[in-house]
Amino acid sequence: MNSNNKPRTTTDETTKAGDNASAQGEEAGATKEGGSSGNHLPRRGIPRAVENNQGDILESLFEQTLTPLKSTENGSLQPQFSLEPYQNAETLKKMLEENSSVGDSWHFFIEHFGPDVWLQNRHTMPIYVHTPARLLLRQLTQAKSRDPFSKTLPTVSELSWAYLKLGLLHGQEWADMVFILIENIIILGRESLKDPAREERLLMDLLGAWNVICRQSDLPPLSPSPDDPTSYNWSTVPHISKNDVIQTERKRGAMGGALAPFTLLAPSFPFRQLNSFPLITVATFVLLEKDLTVDKSTILDAAPFLSAVRNALGGSGYDVSQLFEAANGPGVEAVSDFVVREWPIVRDTVLKKTVPQKMSAPLSEAVQDTLSTKPYLEVDIYKRLDNALKQRDGHHVDSLWASAMKLPVSQDSKQDDALSTGININKGIKTLSPKLCNFFIMAYMGLRKPNRAIDVWNHMVSNGLTPNVKTWTSMLSGCKIARDRNALESIWERMQKSQVKPDVPCWTTRISGLIDLGRPEAGLEALSEMGHLWMAANRPKKGNKKPEVLPVALQDAVKPTIETINAAISSLLRKRKDEAASRVLDWANKLDIRPDAATFNILLRPLVRDGRSQEVNALLQQMQNLGVPADTATFTVILEETFRNIGDESPERLVEIVSGIFSEMSSAGIEASLHTYSRVIYQLLQMVQEDMTAVNAVLERMARQGLQASPHIYTMLVEHHFGLQPPNLDAVRALVETVRLRAGSTDNVFWDRVIEGYARAGDTASALRILGKLNDEANEAGYYTLRTLLVALVQNQEWDLARTLVQNTRIDRGGPLPGSERGKDGQHQFWALVSELHLLEI
Repeated sequence: MNSNNKPRTTTDETTKAGDNASAQGEEAGATKEGGSSGNHLPRRGIPRAVENNQGDILESLFEQTLTPLKSTENGSLQPQFSLEPYQNAETLKKMLEENSSVGDSWHFFIEHFGPDVWLQNRHTMPIYVHTPARLLLRQLTQAKSRDPFSKTLPTVSELSWAYLKLGLLHGQEWADMVFILIENIIILGRESLKDPAREERLLMDLLGAWNVICRQSDLPPLSPSPDDPTSYNWSTVPHISKNDVIQTERKRGAMGGALAPFTLLAPSFPFRQLNSFPLITVATFVLLEKDLTVDKSTILDAAPFLSAVRNALGGSGYDVSQLFEAANGPGVEAVSDFVVREWPIVRDTVLKKTVPQKMSAPLSEAVQDTLSTKPYLEVDIYKRLDNALKQRDGHHVDSLWASAMKLPVSQDSKQDDALSTGININKGIKTLSPKLCNFFIMAYMGLRKPNRAIDVWNHMVSNGLTPNVKTWTSMLSGCKIARDRNALESIWERMQKSQVKPDVPCWTTRISGLIDLGRPEAGLEALSEMGHLWMAANRPKKGNKKPEVLPVALQDAVKPTIETINAAISSLLRKRKDEAASRVLDWANKLDIRPDAATFNILLRPLVRDGRSQEVNALLQQMQNLGVPADTATFTVILEETFRNIGDESPERLVEIVSGIFSEMSSAGIEASLHTYSRVIYQLLQMVQEDMTAVNAVLERMARQGLQASPHIYTMLVEHHFGLQPPNLDAVRALVETVRLRAGSTDNVFWDRVIEGYARAGDTASALRILGKLNDEANEAGYYTLRTLLVALVQNQEWDLARTLVQNTRIDRGGPLPGSERGKDGQHQFWALVSELHLLEI
């Protein structure tokens, strides 16, 4: 019998549910038309007026200050706005332009525009104060960089509190101040400059700065004082659970999931202002975990904050190093080097504290049997191994290796390149290949388990598999992942002694590894060595022939390729070594190594990021002169970096910016791909709320090009509509109707998000209706989606519908699985909730 998850209810019950949903929709629509009654935090830096019927206060306040008194009908005069605030703003502006004492400017600002003064009788800060206020903050940041221990300048905590409460604090501005703090704490931690008193004061200021911004967004910030730790109220730190992190990552999707946990940790700032937060978060955690001078009672009081940080980092798998390169600000290089050196050590401690005991214990025999007998084609072992490495889960890697050791060994070297799963598909026999062994070696080296990597090596040798240059490259890659530069050089020396000649990928791994791990000069020396060895190997055999006619590889040496050059300059630019990157390009040109599109894309990113438009144009012109065609990635770089630097622009201005870039692409003979459009729409959705003008313009351009929006694009759109406060259910319904008319425009992920969105909005009738139609079309909702819907039904006290959902799910898909079976994602969690709610009928 084919059943579905449509609730088995009477017609009256269905009608009633539909009426309730309709009534809710009408009420939401009325609220939308009449203006929101709640004072939600805006996404942009400029706060909105609290009440719409007062007019746009931000735009009209200055005009009102100059308006003369008007008589009312009864002859009385309306209250007149004072000119004094505007005159004070002009005075502040003049003080800043004349380079007066920045401390004096700060005191003047607080006296006339501070939160305690200005916000008592006014709703928001007038626009004419924004410019001098932001200029003041920049000057204060520069002054604190020059004199971090000044007692006449405000602390970072005080600055964070004042500007956040006034609605003028940008996430990167906060990051700039905190980078300076952390850099000076690191300096004071050195033995030669040890100063416990100053170190403690800066650490307390760092905690205070976090105390201001790490709080639930609907709570006003308090004013913490570094001199008085008892003023730090940590009870307002948002609770961050593992499930919260997972849900946030899923909502952000593949493009923003890695950064998603930091939206929970710093709810005061929008997502697009958090690029520097992973590095700051890790640096803060490392400093507080180390044995420093801060009073232990202060650390205990801050336990909710440390717990939130630990869980946020844990949700990222403790591997957030890939996010560090997006950080920018004063002192970022010193902070990055500190984190690279210290984080791996602290991270191991974090893992021991946060991983549940059952996860740290060896896997049960039943689970190991499942791993050893489960077909590798069903769950790709490379993907499982890669996930285990990202999660820093050494026990999972051990279990995978225990299973792999039981496989017959393949002596066919062709399999190494032909198969990605380690399986001889034609013969149906699972085999252990050199490629798979190399991957295990890289994983163990990345986990700082060299002895286990040697075990894999020995297993290869004892089974007739000869380690080759790819094996050595895997070991070097693992050292790079582990951020262990000493091990990187040690492995290289051992490889040299073993008489194995490095190939291009091996040299490239070593060169980029040295630069990434804080030894750029050593990396450049390695690149020079690679070139000299190749020239030396060629010289006696080829005489004085020009480089371009020399062979790329001889028995004893290989010529650097553009891939090597690209890896080197990319690593150098991440380290802000622009001049060194330029020298590498000149060196490559002398060896007749021609740049490709990837080279120019690497060079473009920092230029666009820093707003150096003239240099961007010059580089694009050079690209054209050399006959290197721009590719889609070139314009993707320009788009991403352009969006990163866009401020609060009007919808019309956003349309103009995006159209200009697309026009440049067309002029270069490149049509934007679906992937490019997807990235553009994603970036726009981070910047807009209800006004979808710019997004619609992109969709229209896609349609003119004959491209249909992908399921991923539709999923982003529906998540955006549901994410508004309140959710825009009308837009959701219109989108759902649109996609139903376009075959292939949706997938299960899209419908899961629709059902989850309706459930969270309390519209369970619509969620159940969508779920029923899905089953009619032989699709299935995920178990996480079913769990979300079940929670919503219970919260609405719709117990009969909840029982029906459970009953239908059991009929369609079966009941709970034994704990030893893996099942589908979320399956065990769904049935655990059913059992907890006593909805499981025996």
